[in-house]
Amino acid sequence: MKFIGISIEEGKDNAYFKRFAEEIGISYTLVNSPDNLKAARAIAGAIGLGEDFPIPLMVVYQNGVYVKHYAGLVPEEMLESDLKQLVSER
Repeated sequence: MKFIGISIEEGKDNAYFKRFAEEIGISYTLVNSPDNLKAARAIAGAIGLGEDFPIPLMVVYQNGVYVKHYAGLVPEEMLESDLKQLVSER
């Protein structure tokens, strides 16, 4: 399983995200690109949320196929339970 964080904040350089990741202990890939908002809107549109999607947005794919998404704040226990189930189904 791989996690990728896509920032849609403008005006933040890579050093900012490196410090952010270190401060809160993020061990997954963070992507910072001017094209991130375009990519995030395309993903949100493809799953039916439209271009004005809630943040945070977590989209789960398994073997390249959309499985489910979480829009807005979601309890950690719910994410953990769902992700454990997906891993066990592999």
